[in-house]
Amino acid sequence: MHKPVIIAGGGWAGIAATIQLTHHGIPVTLLEAASTLGGRARCVNHNDQEFDNGQHLFIGAYRSLLKILRILDIEEDDIFIRQPLSLLTKTSSTKHVRLTTPRLLPAPLHLLVGLVCTQGIVLNDKCRALSRLNSMLAWKDPHDISVSALLNEFSQPRALREYLWEPICLASLNTPIEHASAKVFIETLRESFTGNRANSDLLIPKKNICEIFPSPAQQYLKKHNIDVHFCERVKHLDISNNTVKGLSTRHASFDADHIILATAPRQTLRLINGIQPLDSISKKLGNFEYEPICTVYLQYPQQTQLGRPFLAISAATAQWIFDRRITGTPGMMAAVISADGPHMALSNEQLIENVKAELAIFFPHWPSAQSANVIREKRATFRCSLDIDKQRPANVTDLKGLWLAGDYTDTKLPATLEGAVRSGIQCANRIIDHYQKTDS
Repeated sequence: MHKPVIIAGGGWAGIAATIQLTHHGIPVTLLEAASTLGGRARCVNHNDQEFDNGQHLFIGAYRSLLKILRILDIEEDDIFIRQPLSLLTKTSSTKHVRLTTPRLLPAPLHLLVGLVCTQGIVLNDKCRALSRLNSMLAWKDPHDISVSALLNEFSQPRALREYLWEPICLASLNTPIEHASAKVFIETLRESFTGNRANSDLLIPKKNICEIFPSPAQQYLKKHNIDVHFCERVKHLDISNNTVKGLSTRHASFDADHIILATAPRQTLRLINGIQPLDSISKKLGNFEYEPICTVYLQYPQQTQLGRPFLAISAATAQWIFDRRITGTPGMMAAVISADGPHMALSNEQLIENVKAELAIFFPHWPSAQSANVIREKRATFRCSLDIDKQRPANVTDLKGLWLAGDYTDTKLPATLEGAVRSGIQCANRIIDHYQKTDS
């Protein structure tokens, strides 16, 4: 009888690993420091109202997430509205830029045609962009450069930089184009715009973030009698002869032959720092920097709406506006501010007033907001800066039985929910393979 695999961290990586192991009959115990599952993609309560702690966009290329949802018997149509990529950027109250990819064309032709048909971009700029687009998607270089330098190298005009590539970069990498890694950016574009055309589809959530994954996952684990311990923060790893033997929390000790640390990189660093076989990983994690995401929730009268699930806005504090009507809260708008900036020095009250004033310019017909809340994730993602992939550790470590899971590991993707889920599944699959070999 195998000892249960111990998974430390109940974010999306830890949840995915737990489900994958459970699905293959491997005993597992999940430890979570908070009182709920979800990590940095969870729900929070304020004044008896539930909010997502940040807005998340899902796309058809999120194959690992869709696979794990099928294990939970969740139908895509129950939680998402799937539609071809459509990006609308408002540049003023009356002007906009719109990119829509046709449903019936294969990739990457659908993107090329979408760019040709983009509204609000002059023909000369479209031609300049298209002439180098395939070369840009195929870009490979041993030396990383910034996304800004990449766009210069492939002659992407200012309008497309401002209204297409920069919003995509901020949305996916949460890092400004001047500092963002071109390698990670291009990998993200390849996953989205090559291969299956449906990879670039938008999956618009119809429910809050908890109902999409953490809550159904908790129900699944309860159904399968999996031990989930809340408010259990790991304090110490038990190691002997370069092999994990277990771990300790403030309340208990757990024996294990395999431990998956699915904790955030700062917490992982705290646990492994000073363990000689993991010195190289500790050094890498010590070099990580982080970017915030702020969400300003504004409740307008219920008849107020965007006319679409979300859109980008240009030259404003917030870069994205989400209409929460689709999740059952009509009139609720979520203004998202990616990455660091002057807004982080503002009080919540000042930030609310700034965003309200800007939205009044972009949407002059809207009535006044009735209430507002701000949610700040100061370390929402790792900074996806130049050569970040050199700092990202693999799932396997030099300590026998210890595994690392999280969006920060070497998934080649930015800090996305898909990256987190993918890393958790990869760790679980390596342990499953190990047990199958030893049992045969």
